[in-house]
Amino acid sequence: MDKLVDLPKILVVDDIAANLTAMKAVLQSLEAVVVGVHSAQEALEQLLVCQEEDYCLLLIDVQMPMINGYELAELVRNNRRTQHIPIIFVSAISKDGRFQAPSAKSAA
Repeated sequence: MDKLVDLPKILVVDDIAANLTAMKAVLQSLEAVVVGVHSAQEALEQLLVCQEEDYCLLLIDVQMPMINGYELAELVRNNRRTQHIPIIFVSAISKDGRFQAPSAKSAA
């Protein structure tokens, strides 16, 4: 049996190629298959269209164009097939209100 088939899969979502490369490098010591995509749209395709892929973790950049990381997480949480997948948000510091965590907005 192929060893890669048995390994857990982690999906990394970031619109900046250098960030994807850095996150993959950090995660390379794990016994996991790390898949990187450049947009929320690509992530949704991986999660919903590629039925053979089951991910154990999502690492999502918050600051992405079109659909930001929080919006992507909401879409993931509202789908039965993906709602169980843990999500870790990854981001640089931003004062732009669109990229503040929903709980941080309501506390302000």
